[in-house]
Order: sequence, then C-alpha cells, then structure tokens
Amino acid sequence: MATALPEGPLPDYEVAGSGDTTLFLLHGAYGDRYYFEDSIRRWTDAGLRVVAPDLPGHGFTAMPPAGGLALPGMAALVGALIGFLWWNTS
Repeated sequence: MATALPEGPLPDYEVAGSGDTTLFLLHGAYGDRYYFEDSIRRWTDAGLRVVAPDLPGHGFTAMPPAGGLALPGMAALVGALIGFLWWNTS
C-alpha cells in the first residue's frame, strides 16, 4: 500500500490487525516486509495492530535519491510513515 505525501512517496507497507497498540516491524539489510509474515500473524492474533514497511530500495519500495539509503534517510521515511498513519487512523 504505497501513498504519497507532498515531500514524496511513502514506502510500500502492510497494516494488519486492529488493536489499540501498534507494533512497527523494521527489517534489516537485504530484507523486506515478507521476512515477518509468520510474526505478523502471531502479533495480530495477540491483539496488536502491526505495520511492516519495505524500507527504501527493498521489496516494493523504490530506490531513494542519493543519501536515502543511509540511516538518516531511512529514519526520515519511517518517521513520515508513522506520522501519516497516526493522522490517518480511524
């Protein structure tokens, strides 16, 4: 589920479950959100809402501009996703 903000696109991500507590699962290098398939099911069964994004250049998220694969760029993108989901949660 990719969405765009005025500053650019958000990463592709999955939201599962509907609990009051949200758990963000962030993969490491060479991974994507599908690394967490089994974990997502377990956490949602436990009553949590789970968000699993594909970080820049991984999975279905496009390569970022120069510098976007460094930790500050990835952190900014994850922060934008958290802000987007915070304000767009029913």
